[in-house]
Parts: sequence; structure tokens; C-alpha cells
Amino acid sequence: MIDRFYQTCFEAGTNCQLRQVGDKDAAAIRGRVDRLIRALETSPVAVVQDGRVHLVTSRLIRETIRQTLYHPICSYEALSEVLSQSLRDNHTALVSRGPNLCTRPARTYALPECPWCDEAAMGVLCGDSAAAASDRPRSVAWARDLVHFFQKQSPTAGEPWSHNVLACAGWQFRPKFAFGGPFGTPAPGTTANAPAAPLLILANRFDHATPLANAFVLSNAHGGSVVVVQESVGHVALLTSTSRCTADIVREYFETGKVPATGTQCPEDCKAGIPFKPCPGLVD
Repeated sequence: MIDRFYQTCFEAGTNCQLRQVGDKDAAAIRGRVDRLIRALETSPVAVVQDGRVHLVTSRLIRETIRQTLYHPICSYEALSEVLSQSLRDNHTALVSRGPNLCTRPARTYALPECPWCDEAAMGVLCGDSAAAASDRPRSVAWARDLVHFFQKQSPTAGEPWSHNVLACAGWQFRPKFAFGGPFGTPAPGTTANAPAAPLLILANRFDHATPLANAFVLSNAHGGSVVVVQESVGHVALLTSTSRCTADIVREYFETGKVPATGTQCPEDCKAGIPFKPCPGLVD
């Protein structure tokens, strides 16, 4: 999915600030960003902005890329501008995306509307993971192996994903009634406890958070279920683009319980591009 962003930038030509004269392909654009990330791994940059010191690290670049991939249609152009400025040693746009966790906000710092949302989310995440976690000791070697595990799956965005697991390493609270399986359901009509209708699973072709392959793994656990593949980029088919094809399938499913053949492909009505073009009907 990240490569799709660089390819979009390359095809946009001079409309994409990341592209330089002489770039032969999208790999050339990605190469410059990758070199910036590697440089920041060993030499973070301190930036003073609005009277505060921000530390620009490789993780900040990686996390910025990962977060914007959730809303590619409205963020591809903005991401290209942020990365382009950082490549020119101007990190103003990068650090303006949010408060740096390594700084102490001033008394006048404006809190978000839901300042506790991150903590609540981590409470749910850590509670769920603790319910299924083993009691093996956590160590520096364990943390290093965990980061490498995620990096192998995604060289650019894998490292930020590992922080969700690392943040729960010391979590000591386990839910009383956690469900540990078995997961899955029988096909409709096969047993007394079988669902009345098969499970309809929607998945984007390119999803950095829940890859398409995982949708088919999920389908294998639910008898009679089907996977509808929307030919779009981002996380959650109904939130990243619009598709009349997908909408018609969902409407039919809720009205009658009928599903199409598994693997059915639906085109997207809007594509993520540079420059940004609004997508009518898309709720961001």
C-alpha cells in the first residue's frame, strides 16, 4: 500500500512535490524517503517551534506515513507535501501534525476534545492482549525481536505498529470474562446454533492495517461466509472510498441475507490522487 502512494506521486508528475526532475520511477521517490528515515534512526533532529523543542525521529516519519494511510483520498497530497519539506530539512509541517510526546505542553496548550481517548483505547487493547498473553518474561531481547517481526512485514510502517504491543508489556490487569475461543461459526442451516445468514466480509485490495489475506483467513473460520474485495486503498472499505457496487451488495445483504460469490470484486468510485480531488459521498 505504501508503494501505491509513491506510484501515485510519480504519476502525478510536477503536481507532487516529492517528485524530482530525473526520477525514472516511484522507487526513486521512495529511496529518498527511506534514506531520510535511516538517517533519523541514528541522528534525530531537534526542532524549535512555537517556543517548544520537538524531536524529529524516524518513528515520527513512519507514524506520520502510517496514520495518513487510513484516509488516502484526503491525505495523499498532504503527505507528499510534508515529506517533501522534511527532505529539505524543514520539519515544520511534520511537527505541526500533533504534540510531540517528548515535550511538556505549556499551560496554554489546547487539549483535544477527547484527551482520554488514547488511554481508553490502550486500556481495551492491553486488556484484550493480556487475556490471551502467555506469562513469559518480557525482556529487551523480546522487545527487539518483536520490532524486527513487524519490520519484516512492513519495512516502513512496521516499527510504529510494534509500539502498540510494547505499550502493554507491563500490563497486569486481565478481564474476568474474556472469550478465548473457539472462534468461528458453522454454515447457516447446518446446526441448531448456526447463524441465519452467512457472514459478509468486506476488504480493500490494499489495506495496511488488516491485509486482504487476513480476510480470507477469517472467512475460512466461518462456514458459508464470503469475501468481497473492493479495489481501493486504505483501511475499511466503507470509509476509504465510495463504491456503488459495494453499497448494492451491503444493501442486498441486510434486506435478504444473500451474498455474492466469494472473491467478488467491486471497483471504487473515487481514487486517491495528487492533487486532491473530493469524493462525493465519502464521510471523513
